[in-house]
Amino acid sequence: MYRVSRRKFRSFCAEGITVQYGKVIQSIDYTAPTTVTATFTDGTTATGTLLVGTDGAQSTVRTHLFGPERARASGVPIRAVNLHVKYNDAAKALFVRQCHPIMTMGIHPDGYWLWISIQEVPDPNDPATWTFQLQTTWRKSDNDEDEEPVVTLAGLKKRAATFGEPFRSANLWIPDGTKVYENRLSYWEPMAWDNRDGRIVLAGDAAHPMTFRKLSRLHPYLLCSTCPVENRLER
Repeated sequence: MYRVSRRKFRSFCAEGITVQYGKVIQSIDYTAPTTVTATFTDGTTATGTLLVGTDGAQSTVRTHLFGPERARASGVPIRAVNLHVKYNDAAKALFVRQCHPIMTMGIHPDGYWLWISIQEVPDPNDPATWTFQLQTTWRKSDNDEDEEPVVTLAGLKKRAATFGEPFRSANLWIPDGTKVYENRLSYWEPMAWDNRDGRIVLAGDAAHPMTFRKLSRLHPYLLCSTCPVENRLER
């Protein structure tokens, strides 16, 4: 499994393409026999032979296809924190990366799911320049008094104090002042849609949003399912 910087990959995919940011679809028209036209909230339009909705878990295109109720993603009782961390310290970086050069996961007895992966390596010979991705998830408490209204760095470090290494230090060493954001996890059960004679399609999270906890559990099974095929091919 290899990790890719989403920012760099997005920039690579956009090479040679004029990307118009800030566009919000207001309506979709299929009255022409072979084309589809999207009208945006700024009054502009775009016409083509295929409209691909890849606008995320809260997809506007999906809402136009199914209506607000059927298209609405369902939340899950899980809190999640996802952030990038640069320690600016070679010894700390090497310690955090000790389990695996690319990524490692952990499960805590109290229900935490933990993740460490390498995100940026500007200089392979200088670990102080490396940036890591850290993720932590936990089930929401039934007692609201036990939960922070907003996840804070101090609250995250308090939880991390009970983690095993290197997850404990990876979180405790997060530099003061680092902004912490909570991921609002959701899922949507895919269902068939009218593709208007092949003129509109959903893809990615717009078509099948799921929590990354589920995806991470799926990945090992996908790997295992390929092993018999690979072994048979080698024979």
